[in-house]
Amino acid sequence: MNILVATDFTSRSQRAVRRAGILAGQHGGKLVLMHVIDGPDPHEVVPDLREAQRMIVEQIAVVPELHGISCEPLVVGGCPPDAILDAAAAHCPTSAPVGQIEGLHERRMAGSS
Repeated sequence: MNILVATDFTSRSQRAVRRAGILAGQHGGKLVLMHVIDGPDPHEVVPDLREAQRMIVEQIAVVPELHGISCEPLVVGGCPPDAILDAAAAHCPTSAPVGQIEGLHERRMAGSS
């Protein structure tokens, strides 16, 4: 089982990362830890992408619930709801992302993926 968890590095998303680590450990799953840099121009977000990548790698190293879990860091630029759904389709094809993401419900209702 693959688990995709999107993080914005807040304490709320930190709890989600920890819970995802527990679930991955219980089920022998792989965790894809994702952050989306919201921005239309890839050249403008490159420094943010590098910093977010560093933060995710650091998070994997220091969160106790992730020790011993196969974790893949994923940092992308784009529209967060679209990027999260695209990552879910690519990394976790048998599951659906959960959580409160503005715009996600509208995209799912429109039937796009």
